[in-house]
Amino acid sequence: MRRAEPTPTLAVERTENSKLSDPHGAGMSCTYAQQSTCPPGCALLGAGCYGEKGPLAFTTHRLNRAPVDTPAHLAKMEADQIAQLSGWRRLRVHVVGDCRTPAAARIIGDAMNKHTARHNRAAWTYTHGWQGVTREDWHGAAVLASCETPTQARQAADRGYPVALIVPKHPSRQTYDYHGLQVLPCPAQFKTNGQRGTTCERCQICQDPDQLTARGLVLGFEPDPQTRAQVADHLPD
Repeated sequence: MRRAEPTPTLAVERTENSKLSDPHGAGMSCTYAQQSTCPPGCALLGAGCYGEKGPLAFTTHRLNRAPVDTPAHLAKMEADQIAQLSGWRRLRVHVVGDCRTPAAARIIGDAMNKHTARHNRAAWTYTHGWQGVTREDWHGAAVLASCETPTQARQAADRGYPVALIVPKHPSRQTYDYHGLQVLPCPAQFKTNGQRGTTCERCQICQDPDQLTARGLVLGFEPDPQTRAQVADHLPD
């Protein structure tokens, strides 16, 4: 029997990712795209990217084996897959992958908005492409700029983006000052007795990221030790 050719994009109705889906909830939908959709200058590409580690690496490898196409065409494929989801679950776009061109962002942004309009379920994503893609290109979709330094965070904020920033180890679960920025630690990163305190499904922060901007906050992500070592040159002291 001939093996099916790998596809460059994928949408999943209910992910088993424990950070995303709540075990006692409806679960979350999510999408993946091959790394050709990512900005080539991303500091994490091949150097600590979440999509390159653990079980997710198998999915990323499979997506990357598919033929490379234009960012807009790949975005159209992904948008068509989003349209096939039930729409009853919240949607995390690009567990791996991104939109590195305005055309791709417009296509995915529209798909996210249509998903939300169907049953009022949130859809959101993060982008390393914020330097070349305006916030307006996303057509109002919920998008956070992924940044590695406070300087980048300020630049992204100046471009109208809510910000998600890689930071060193959180001093506590409370908001804190980091190089002049007020950082809100991602609640899903904390565990009690080995159990995650919350999941993306239950947390509202990234589902309505403009509230971060309104409160003068950036969302802080503490990387795992391996990623921290790989991106150490990008983190200020």
